[in-house]
Amino acid sequence: MIQWSDFFRILSVDKEAEKYTISIDFNPEHEIFKGHFPGNPVVPGVCMVQIIKDILKQIFQRDFIMKQASQLKFLAVINPNDIKTIQVDLTILKNDASGINVSGSFSKGERIFLKYKATFIA
Repeated sequence: MIQWSDFFRILSVDKEAEKYTISIDFNPEHEIFKGHFPGNPVVPGVCMVQIIKDILKQIFQRDFIMKQASQLKFLAVINPNDIKTIQVDLTILKNDASGINVSGSFSKGERIFLKYKATFIA
């Protein structure tokens, strides 16, 4: 069985108003990279969405389900052997009884891997 918990770890979380800047570190030895793809591993897009959910869970101390994604643009591949640490930007656009609307990106310096805008419900 694949253990999700050691796929990545959160190194730091900085908050300014409704914007969070999170530094995460991938485990290039994780089982998932043996299937995506042997010899040339990449972080699967679905795992990036799960990372957003995990970050929201840590911030708000409750589980979330993605209700809608109005934008999920995968712009570059993350190879955990080449790029182990990335920055996740997350801005809370709306937080009410109907859900949490967020936007942000995954990046390393000027290189952007993912841009997103989504609604999550608890």
